Amino acid sequence: MVLVLLTVSTMTSCLNSDNDNNDEEIAKRQAQLKTEMAASKGSYSGYLYRTTNDAKNPLDSTVVTWRIVNDSTMLMYDVPVSYLASHVSDSTLRARLSAAGTVDMKIKIYYYAAISPLVFCVAPEDVDVTAVDDSGVAPELTQAQATFRFYNTGEVSYDYYSGYQDSYGAYSMTSRESMLRIYPKDIYVGYSMAQRFDANAELLWFGKQQ
Repeated sequence: MVLVLLTVSTMTSCLNSDNDNNDEEIAKRQAQLKTEMAASKGSYSGYLYRTTNDAKNPLDSTVVTWRIVNDSTMLMYDVPVSYLASHVSDSTLRARLSAAGTVDMKIKIYYYAAISPLVFCVAPEDVDVTAVDDSGVAPELTQAQATFRFYNTGEVSYDYYSGYQDSYGAYSMTSRESMLRIYPKDIYVGYSMAQRFDANAELLWFGKQQ
């Protein structure tokens, strides 16, 4: 988890980087950026962590895989919908969403903000889930199309206890480790917002390049 700790402080400063007028230094940084971007591409395996509302077990994890496809795209495979729905307050909706299995997520990379480790801004695409019915759900709730939306880097997520949080990704060429931290923003059911999430609904991927 060292990469996570390193990038927290890096991310807060990299978006306000100073304007270095030294052409030689800029050229070196650009060359290093290209090297690290190229090295980051590939497949990863590791863990997806989520926070829970259980005081005895505040953190849960599951084994997952993902891939950095190119300079602008990450694909996160087999993400449990139960992890996305962890902080849905409506227990019936949460249970029906959790029963939907897994989904793949597409994360757009739109700006490389720092190097060594490589830190990049992200824009997670919306995730559509069709809730699964069971015999205990009223017939009129048989199907419900739900959409999870997420904060992009720079879109402030605020929680009274956690403070300001931000979504971002990172890669270390030295350790060949990658991480992604994102925050669900809200969930829509049909055309109506069902809930806006606070900063406790954090999702964190951390793992090693294969």
